[in-house]
Amino acid sequence: MFRFWRKSPAPAVRKPPRSENYGGMRPRELQARLELLIDPSLKYHRGIHDTALFLSKYNLVEQNRFLAAVERIAQHDTELAYRFCRSAAPAISGLPDDAWQAWIAHILQTHAVEGRQAAVGLAGDFSTYRSQLTDSASAVSYAEIAGIMESFIQALSGHPLKLETGESRATDMQTLYFPESIDRFTDRDDNFRLYKACAVHQWAQSRFGTWDIEPEPLVRSYPDRERALRLFHRLETIRLDACIARELPGMARDMRRFRMPDKQLAADWRAAARSLAGPQSGAGDSIEWLQRLYELDYEPPAPLYQAVLQAVAEREETQDPENSTLQLPAEEAATGEATAVNDADTIDDESVEDGAGAEPPPAESDYTYDEWDQSRQRYRKHWCQLREEPVATEPNAFRRLTLQKYHGLHVRLRRSFEAMRKENRRIHREPDGEDIDIDAVVDALSDLHSGLDMSDRLFVRTSRDERNVATLFLLDMSASTSGWVNEIEREALVLMCEALEQLGDRYAVYGFSGRGHANCISYPVKAFGETYNEPVWERIGSIKAQQYTRMGVAIRHHSAKLLGVEARTRLLVVLSDGRPDDQDGYRGSYGIEDTRKSLLECRLAGIHPFCITIDSDARDYLPHMFGRVNFTVIDHVEKLPYRIGDIYRRLTT
Repeated sequence: MFRFWRKSPAPAVRKPPRSENYGGMRPRELQARLELLIDPSLKYHRGIHDTALFLSKYNLVEQNRFLAAVERIAQHDTELAYRFCRSAAPAISGLPDDAWQAWIAHILQTHAVEGRQAAVGLAGDFSTYRSQLTDSASAVSYAEIAGIMESFIQALSGHPLKLETGESRATDMQTLYFPESIDRFTDRDDNFRLYKACAVHQWAQSRFGTWDIEPEPLVRSYPDRERALRLFHRLETIRLDACIARELPGMARDMRRFRMPDKQLAADWRAAARSLAGPQSGAGDSIEWLQRLYELDYEPPAPLYQAVLQAVAEREETQDPENSTLQLPAEEAATGEATAVNDADTIDDESVEDGAGAEPPPAESDYTYDEWDQSRQRYRKHWCQLREEPVATEPNAFRRLTLQKYHGLHVRLRRSFEAMRKENRRIHREPDGEDIDIDAVVDALSDLHSGLDMSDRLFVRTSRDERNVATLFLLDMSASTSGWVNEIEREALVLMCEALEQLGDRYAVYGFSGRGHANCISYPVKAFGETYNEPVWERIGSIKAQQYTRMGVAIRHHSAKLLGVEARTRLLVVLSDGRPDDQDGYRGSYGIEDTRKSLLECRLAGIHPFCITIDSDARDYLPHMFGRVNFTVIDHVEKLPYRIGDIYRRLTT
């Protein structure tokens, strides 16, 4: 009898439990961070441990978002911060980032107005707050486009204006006011365009003289003073729309979708529109037309971007001029506005922690921009001061020497770009054309044999698409580009400009550098519309390495210039040799996250950013900043002149 013995299996190696937090912090580290943020002396270790255990299931981004909220609340009330830890952690998965930030601000506002107990109740009931939010993915909040709007308005006005959100009152000449969010349309881009239309309308009031007269004494004699003021404002809007159409035709086309067409107005109002469209018309002409139209039993609906205009006396009675706000028409307000956040909770505290209040803007600064602080999840308001400074030039033969050095490459670039300009597109299945579309004929015969009607779209037509491209080349002029790198960059710019002159695309060239947030500099080399001639050649030849690489403010400033150019395709091409860096802490994750935020603002505005770099370590950070396909790394700087033309051709075809 045989007995079979089975060998005992080796003891299984115990595998560590699979992590579900995708690189997030472990419970022990989270508990330590929470204790430090709240106050170690409170000794709420058990409650904080439960929260840390819950947070460990989430990824690092969500954990940091929660920690930043705790830190922000603890600055106001450590007890409230502890209660927030105990009850608010589930909200991480229940609120998107923009709604999360608004919720935290709402908690702090409630704390300031109603006290701790009311704020604690709000922190423990995020579902009620979530139910009040719009479910539409097309909604655009002002918080996410604030940087874009500030750059846009600054490009229009030539100087910074204060931009705020708030409850509905009136607007003034110093501050432009916007709703907290807009969800009027199912298309997110249309909601963003409505924000821009609101901004342009308010800018036009100051630019084209609405405030040159005070309408209150003039409307006081009318039986219904409020109606007279509304009609005057409607007439002014018609006049301003005509002014905008003359100066900003592209923006005017976008604004048409937000108002009634003039041809649908009553006959007398159409006559007023024709008269007010004249270039010599002013606010006084609107007053004259008000006298003719007031007795009519007709009032055209206001455009969606038109604010409520109040007389000066009424503004002084009902509001602090420094805190006045814009109101959209009632129809829009019902869909988009949220409650304004208390200024005490939304104003950045850099005046204490960062010294923003202690350092006034330099007198020579032309522009101010916000800067994104990732650790606080908010912008540092008016933090960066930037001025435009001409390139110090001297007569030089750099262009001539470059064209001699790269004669063969120059010829090839010109020929290839000329071919791009002459490229034709074949359009199939057309009712007429230069050639027969074989596929269309086969399909038509098949339909005929099947008893169906035979299509008459049997031809191929050749069409040449007119190029409508505007490109801004943004050159890093930091100290690290000195010497050989600087020379190669200038050579590449010469070859690129020569080729673009052949192609006919609109383009501009700017450099950037600076030292510290209060001393950022833009160097105009060639502006849009400027002729590529000897002054530009000398500027390119005179470009020299300067100081640091504060990239976020440079992207915001030059994106605003691109937005001022009417084009179907807008490109921002950054030429750099390294990562963002400046002397006042603008490096590492801080500089990378601010640059990334500025690039997100670019894309939302319709600009396509792309980076050409010679930094061998760029793959460590550029995918996070520009995206995985929006940059290229050139391993040897001497290859730049040979590659830049191919890169541009790939981006624009």
